[in-house]
Amino acid sequence: YSKEYIFKLCRLLGLWSILLFVGVRWQLWYMSGVIVAVCIFSFLLRKRLSLKQMTIIAILFYLIGLIGDSYYGVLEYFAQNKLVSFGTKAYFALFGTTRNGLFMGYPFFLLGVIIEKKELSIKPIRAILGFIVSMIFLFFEVFLVKKWGMAKDLNMYIFLFPVILYLLMFVLNVSIKEKTIFKSLRNIGVIVYFCHMFVYQFVMWGFQLINKLFCIEINNSLLNYWLTILLSTLIGYIIDTLSRKEKFSFLKCLYS
Repeated sequence: YSKEYIFKLCRLLGLWSILLFVGVRWQLWYMSGVIVAVCIFSFLLRKRLSLKQMTIIAILFYLIGLIGDSYYGVLEYFAQNKLVSFGTKAYFALFGTTRNGLFMGYPFFLLGVIIEKKELSIKPIRAILGFIVSMIFLFFEVFLVKKWGMAKDLNMYIFLFPVILYLLMFVLNVSIKEKTIFKSLRNIGVIVYFCHMFVYQFVMWGFQLINKLFCIEINNSLLNYWLTILLSTLIGYIIDTLSRKEKFSFLKCLYS
Protein backbone atom coordinates (compact mmCIF):
# COMPACT_ATOMS: atom_id res chain seq x y z
CA TYR A 1 0.00 0.00 0.00
CA SER A 2 1.13 3.59 -0.63
CA LYS A 3 1.99 5.94 2.24
CA GLU A 4 -1.01 8.13 1.34
CA TYR A 5 -3.35 5.13 1.69
CA ILE A 6 -1.88 4.23 5.09
CA PHE A 7 -2.23 7.81 6.35
CA LYS A 8 -5.87 7.91 5.21
CA LEU A 9 -6.48 4.64 7.07
CA CYS A 10 -4.84 6.12 10.19
CA ARG A 11 -7.11 9.15 9.99
CA LEU A 12 -10.14 6.87 9.65
CA LEU A 13 -9.09 4.85 12.69
CA GLY A 14 -8.47 8.16 14.40
CA LEU A 15 -12.22 8.71 14.57
CA TRP A 16 -12.55 6.10 17.32
CA SER A 17 -9.23 7.01 18.94
CA ILE A 18 -10.47 10.57 19.45
CA LEU A 19 -12.92 9.35 22.10
CA LEU A 20 -10.42 7.08 23.84
CA PHE A 21 -7.20 9.09 23.72
CA VAL A 22 -7.97 12.69 22.79
CA GLY A 23 -11.38 13.23 24.35
CA VAL A 24 -14.64 14.48 22.90
CA ARG A 25 -13.62 18.13 22.65
CA TRP A 26 -10.75 20.19 24.03
CA GLN A 27 -10.62 19.87 27.84
CA LEU A 28 -12.75 16.70 27.88
CA TRP A 29 -9.68 14.63 26.97
CA TYR A 30 -9.18 14.44 30.75
CA MET A 31 -12.07 12.01 31.12
CA SER A 32 -10.79 9.46 28.64
CA GLY A 33 -7.25 10.19 29.87
CA VAL A 34 -8.12 9.04 33.39
CA ILE A 35 -9.68 5.84 32.03
CA VAL A 36 -6.56 5.01 29.99
CA ALA A 37 -4.25 5.87 32.91
CA VAL A 38 -6.16 3.58 35.28
CA CYS A 39 -6.08 0.76 32.73
CA ILE A 40 -2.31 1.11 32.28
CA PHE A 41 -1.73 1.17 36.03
CA SER A 42 -3.95 -1.89 36.53
CA PHE A 43 -2.11 -3.78 33.78
CA LEU A 44 1.32 -3.01 35.26
CA LEU A 45 0.02 -3.91 38.72
CA ARG A 46 -1.11 -7.32 37.48
CA LYS A 47 2.33 -7.83 35.98
CA ARG A 48 3.63 -7.32 39.54
CA LEU A 49 5.85 -4.38 38.64
CA SER A 50 7.21 -2.43 41.58
CA LEU A 51 6.40 1.25 42.15
CA LYS A 52 9.96 2.09 41.14
CA GLN A 53 9.60 0.25 37.83
CA MET A 54 6.25 1.94 37.19
CA THR A 55 7.89 5.30 37.88
CA ILE A 56 10.63 4.64 35.33
CA ILE A 57 7.97 3.77 32.74
CA ALA A 58 6.04 6.93 33.63
CA ILE A 59 9.16 9.07 33.14
CA LEU A 60 9.81 7.50 29.74
CA PHE A 61 6.19 8.08 28.72
CA TYR A 62 6.35 11.71 29.83
CA LEU A 63 9.60 12.32 27.91
CA ILE A 64 8.01 10.90 24.76
CA GLY A 65 4.99 13.11 25.40
CA LEU A 66 7.24 16.18 25.69
CA ILE A 67 8.87 15.44 22.33
CA GLY A 68 5.44 15.13 20.74
CA ASP A 69 4.19 18.38 22.28
CA SER A 70 6.22 21.38 23.49
CA TYR A 71 9.56 19.91 22.40
CA TYR A 72 8.38 18.75 19.01
CA GLY A 73 11.34 20.55 17.43
CA VAL A 74 13.60 17.78 18.72
CA LEU A 75 12.12 15.49 16.07
CA GLU A 76 13.43 17.81 13.35
CA TYR A 77 16.91 16.44 14.01
CA PHE A 78 15.60 13.03 12.91
CA ALA A 79 13.38 14.31 10.09
CA GLN A 80 15.61 12.73 7.43
CA ASN A 81 15.15 9.31 8.97
CA LYS A 82 12.30 7.77 6.95
CA LEU A 83 11.21 5.43 9.74
CA VAL A 84 11.00 8.23 12.33
CA SER A 85 9.27 10.55 9.87
CA PHE A 86 6.73 7.89 8.86
CA GLY A 87 6.10 6.81 12.47
CA THR A 88 5.56 10.40 13.61
CA LYS A 89 3.11 11.22 10.81
CA ALA A 90 1.22 7.96 11.35
CA TYR A 91 0.95 8.53 15.10
CA PHE A 92 -0.40 12.08 14.81
CA ALA A 93 -2.77 11.05 12.02
CA LEU A 94 -4.17 8.41 14.36
CA PHE A 95 -4.03 10.05 17.81
CA GLY A 96 -3.62 13.76 17.07
CA THR A 97 -1.64 14.59 20.21
CA THR A 98 0.50 13.19 23.02
CA ARG A 99 -1.73 14.97 25.53
CA ASN A 100 -3.56 11.79 26.45
CA GLY A 101 -3.90 9.14 29.13
CA LEU A 102 -0.75 7.34 28.00
CA PHE A 103 1.90 10.05 27.88
CA MET A 104 0.40 12.65 30.21
CA GLY A 105 -2.38 10.97 32.17
CA TYR A 106 -0.47 7.94 33.45
CA PRO A 107 2.57 9.87 34.83
CA PHE A 108 0.36 12.26 36.82
CA PHE A 109 -1.94 9.44 37.92
CA LEU A 110 1.08 7.52 39.23
CA LEU A 111 2.21 10.65 41.07
CA GLY A 112 -1.11 10.58 42.92
CA VAL A 113 -0.62 6.91 43.76
CA ILE A 114 2.87 7.59 45.16
CA ILE A 115 1.57 10.43 47.33
CA GLU A 116 -1.41 8.35 48.51
CA LYS A 117 0.92 5.52 49.57
CA LYS A 118 2.92 8.01 51.66
CA GLU A 119 6.01 7.28 49.58
CA LEU A 120 6.61 11.01 49.31
CA SER A 121 6.31 13.63 52.04
CA ILE A 122 7.22 17.32 51.88
CA LYS A 123 6.66 19.86 54.66
CA PRO A 124 4.26 22.74 53.78
CA ILE A 125 6.94 25.46 53.91
CA ARG A 126 9.24 23.47 51.62
CA ALA A 127 6.33 22.64 49.35
CA ILE A 128 5.33 26.28 48.84
CA LEU A 129 8.97 27.30 48.28
CA GLY A 130 9.39 24.46 45.80
CA PHE A 131 6.19 25.54 44.06
CA ILE A 132 7.37 29.15 43.70
CA VAL A 133 10.80 28.14 42.39
CA SER A 134 9.26 25.61 39.98
CA MET A 135 6.81 28.22 38.70
CA ILE A 136 9.68 30.60 37.98
CA PHE A 137 11.50 27.90 36.01
CA LEU A 138 8.25 26.96 34.25
CA PHE A 139 7.76 30.59 33.23
CA PHE A 140 11.20 30.71 31.62
CA GLU A 141 10.69 27.30 30.02
CA VAL A 142 7.45 28.43 28.37
CA PHE A 143 9.14 31.65 27.25
CA LEU A 144 12.08 29.79 25.67
CA VAL A 145 9.90 27.13 24.03
CA LYS A 146 7.82 29.85 22.37
CA LYS A 147 10.89 31.87 21.43
CA TRP A 148 12.58 28.88 19.79
CA GLY A 149 9.36 28.02 17.94
CA MET A 150 9.81 24.32 18.54
CA ALA A 151 6.39 23.46 19.97
CA LYS A 152 3.66 21.54 18.17
CA ASP A 153 1.34 22.29 21.08
CA LEU A 154 1.74 23.86 24.52
CA ASN A 155 0.45 21.29 27.01
CA MET A 156 3.48 19.48 28.44
CA TYR A 157 6.57 20.98 30.06
CA ILE A 158 9.49 19.67 32.10
CA PHE A 159 8.81 21.97 35.06
CA LEU A 160 5.06 21.37 34.97
CA PHE A 161 5.64 18.15 36.90
CA PRO A 162 7.40 19.70 39.95
CA VAL A 163 4.88 22.57 39.93
CA ILE A 164 2.00 20.10 40.27
CA LEU A 165 3.91 17.99 42.79
CA TYR A 166 4.75 20.84 45.16
CA LEU A 167 1.31 22.45 44.85
CA LEU A 168 -0.42 19.16 45.61
CA MET A 169 1.86 18.45 48.58
CA PHE A 170 1.17 21.91 49.98
CA VAL A 171 -2.61 21.58 49.59
CA LEU A 172 -2.67 18.12 51.20
CA ASN A 173 -0.72 19.34 54.20
CA VAL A 174 -2.81 22.43 54.88
CA SER A 175 -5.63 21.98 57.36
CA ILE A 176 -8.67 24.22 56.85
CA LYS A 177 -11.87 24.17 58.86
CA GLU A 178 -14.82 22.93 56.86
CA LYS A 179 -17.20 25.65 55.67
CA THR A 180 -20.39 25.61 53.63
CA ILE A 181 -18.85 27.80 50.94
CA PHE A 182 -16.33 25.06 50.11
CA LYS A 183 -19.09 22.89 48.66
CA SER A 184 -20.24 25.75 46.46
CA LEU A 185 -16.69 26.40 45.30
CA ARG A 186 -16.35 22.73 44.41
CA ASN A 187 -19.58 22.84 42.38
CA ILE A 188 -18.57 26.05 40.63
CA GLY A 189 -15.14 24.60 39.86
CA VAL A 190 -16.67 21.57 38.15
CA ILE A 191 -18.96 23.76 36.06
CA VAL A 192 -16.06 26.06 35.07
CA TYR A 193 -14.07 23.05 33.93
CA PHE A 194 -16.83 21.72 31.69
CA CYS A 195 -18.03 25.01 30.23
CA HIS A 196 -14.96 27.27 29.92
CA MET A 197 -14.04 26.23 26.36
CA PHE A 198 -17.66 26.70 25.33
CA VAL A 199 -17.59 30.19 26.85
CA TYR A 200 -14.22 30.89 25.24
CA GLN A 201 -15.72 30.21 21.81
CA PHE A 202 -18.45 32.77 22.43
CA VAL A 203 -15.87 35.31 23.64
CA MET A 204 -13.96 34.85 20.37
CA TRP A 205 -17.15 35.21 18.33
CA GLY A 206 -17.96 38.37 20.30
CA PHE A 207 -14.57 39.90 19.45
CA GLN A 208 -15.02 38.98 15.79
CA LEU A 209 -18.45 40.67 15.78
CA ILE A 210 -16.98 43.83 17.37
CA ASN A 211 -14.24 43.82 14.75
CA LYS A 212 -16.77 43.66 11.91
CA LEU A 213 -19.19 46.25 13.34
CA PHE A 214 -16.71 48.82 14.67
CA CYS A 215 -13.53 47.92 12.77
CA ILE A 216 -11.67 47.47 16.08
CA GLU A 217 -9.06 44.73 16.09
CA ILE A 218 -9.16 42.85 19.41
CA ASN A 219 -6.75 39.95 19.63
CA ASN A 220 -5.36 39.79 23.15
CA SER A 221 -4.92 36.30 24.65
CA LEU A 222 -4.75 37.66 28.21
CA LEU A 223 -8.04 39.52 27.77
CA ASN A 224 -9.60 36.39 26.26
CA TYR A 225 -8.39 34.38 29.24
CA TRP A 226 -9.78 36.69 31.93
CA LEU A 227 -13.12 37.17 30.19
CA THR A 228 -13.47 33.41 29.80
CA ILE A 229 -12.62 32.82 33.48
CA LEU A 230 -14.96 35.55 34.75
CA LEU A 231 -17.92 34.49 32.58
CA SER A 232 -17.40 30.78 33.31
CA THR A 233 -17.25 31.49 37.05
CA LEU A 234 -20.40 33.63 36.81
CA ILE A 235 -22.23 30.81 35.02
CA GLY A 236 -21.02 28.37 37.69
CA TYR A 237 -22.22 30.66 40.47
CA ILE A 238 -25.66 31.13 38.87
CA ILE A 239 -26.14 27.38 38.31
CA ASP A 240 -24.97 26.53 41.84
CA THR A 241 -27.30 29.15 43.37
CA LEU A 242 -30.34 28.15 41.32
CA SER A 243 -29.78 24.42 41.91
CA ARG A 244 -30.35 24.96 45.64
CA LYS A 245 -33.96 25.92 44.91
CA GLU A 246 -36.42 23.08 44.55
CA LYS A 247 -37.73 24.42 41.25
CA PHE A 248 -34.27 24.24 39.67
CA SER A 249 -32.88 21.24 41.55
CA PHE A 250 -32.47 19.39 38.24
CA LEU A 251 -29.43 21.63 37.58
CA LYS A 252 -27.46 19.57 40.11
CA CYS A 253 -26.91 17.02 37.37
CA LEU A 254 -24.48 19.51 35.79
CA TYR A 255 -21.94 19.15 38.60
CA SER A 256 -22.82 16.07 40.69
